[in-house]
Amino acid sequence: MALQGELVAHANLVDSSQTSLHSHSGGGGLSFTELAGGQDKAVSTASTWEDWDLSAIVPSGAVSVLVAWGASTQRYTVGARKNGSAASRTALTPDIAAASLNGWVVTVLTECDANRIIEIYSSNTGVLFNILGYWA
Repeated sequence: MALQGELVAHANLVDSSQTSLHSHSGGGGLSFTELAGGQDKAVSTASTWEDWDLSAIVPSGAVSVLVAWGASTQRYTVGARKNGSAASRTALTPDIAAASLNGWVVTVLTECDANRIIEIYSSNTGVLFNILGYWA
């Protein structure tokens, strides 16, 4: 799966006073709900896959989430994957000028398990993750 960078800050797309912006019904019976953000998360230990319990962020029945991670002036290895997976789903953070550090630049679709847990990875504890939305 190729990871793609996005140069639009998530804060510019949503109103932080809302819990969700909108949802889209799609084929296969799933709907996407965009979240307003506010749930930044960093790994506690660098270079280790860590569980992230999303049950306070996404509702029961969610099957996948849209994960974003932030920009950096240095390149770090960062990733997200389904809980229990052995896949090495990582990419390098884009090297962005310091003026752009408040933007979310990489997004990836990740399955979550029935308990709404995913795994996140970063070679630096300063990289922030965020859930932009979910499919249920």
